[in-house]
Amino acid sequence: MTNQQTVLEATINAKGSELLDLISSWNTAARGAELGTGTAVDEAMSQAFNLRRRVEDGSPVKVDLSDQGQAADILHALCRSLMDDCAGSPRSVLEVASSVQDVLAASPWVEDELEEREELLCSLAFTAWRAARLLGFSREAQRWESLYRRMFLHSLQWKVAESLWLSKTPGDIAAEDTLAQGPEALFQALLYFESEGEAAPQNIMKSATALYCSLRLKKHALAPDFHSYFLGESARIVAGMLRMIGQLQKSEEWLKLAEAHFRDGANARPHLARVTFGRLALLNVLSRCKEVCQAAPELDQTFAELGMEEDRVKGRIHRGIGTGTDVDFRDSACALRLGPLAIGRYPTDLRKLRTRAHGPNARCTTPSSGKAIHRARRCQRNSLRVVSSSWEVARGP
Repeated sequence: MTNQQTVLEATINAKGSELLDLISSWNTAARGAELGTGTAVDEAMSQAFNLRRRVEDGSPVKVDLSDQGQAADILHALCRSLMDDCAGSPRSVLEVASSVQDVLAASPWVEDELEEREELLCSLAFTAWRAARLLGFSREAQRWESLYRRMFLHSLQWKVAESLWLSKTPGDIAAEDTLAQGPEALFQALLYFESEGEAAPQNIMKSATALYCSLRLKKHALAPDFHSYFLGESARIVAGMLRMIGQLQKSEEWLKLAEAHFRDGANARPHLARVTFGRLALLNVLSRCKEVCQAAPELDQTFAELGMEEDRVKGRIHRGIGTGTDVDFRDSACALRLGPLAIGRYPTDLRKLRTRAHGPNARCTTPSSGKAIHRARRCQRNSLRVVSSSWEVARGP
């Protein structure tokens, strides 16, 4: 880089000028320089095809990182190819995405200020998650979802999603922008909503509602498995936020929407289990402890069978706080290792449990009644009737 270019860049950064005012200056500074444009699309797709065939043939997976720019282009092309073929060949796509993700995760990647390696790892995990869902491999899908969540939380992509949804951009515009970026951006938005819900339930409720409405209007913008999942998940998140702000009847209505969308999609059982958890949380708010105690063990078993350990921990914590029963920290100790996204909605609850811990078991002495509950009951008798009725229908005879 020449001294002229260095000075120009410093001036740009200091003055914060508008982009259009800088175009002519950039052109002048770059005149005569050879600017890399990356690997040609056809070449990148061809090499991605060859890499994919080698993996499918059982050959050792090798990714040449001597030129990281070219390697990134090829891997992005591979992700695109796998996603395009996922609905038709999910088993092959799962195998390839899993193998390449493992190799890339173990490979060094230097000078990666824009975190391209993390972006590729997330894209491969997202592709593997979709393929596992289409195959009905619930435990495998949950493993990939959990891995994606952990990577996304600490990534630059998280900051991008946060800046969009925290900006003054109207919710419908942010939703349209997210939808235009494709399925993975939608997936990231929903993970962001779920994590930040306790901090700003009103705002997250509005954002998730805007996303749901955009998805309803753009029915053919996504593949059917994506469309049903994103509708169901956004509705479930809206329901959770409504519960937090005390609108219990509306919360149950959104849970019904979520359940309907999930039943129309692939691999419904794990998502329906989360809807059931939402209904138990509603009953917990209303101190319907008997119904919670009756249904919680079956839900806990379902979470265990499906490999939904984070959901299982949250369910046990929620049950212990709401019912005043013993919480076994030997079973729930992994909550402390799952990170903020696993327990982010219950930091206050966990603090209460920790302060009451005596040895391996902790008695949760949070009262299931009191002034707050009595006020809720006085203000929400209609909600109580609706939620209880809906739970009876969902539970069956």
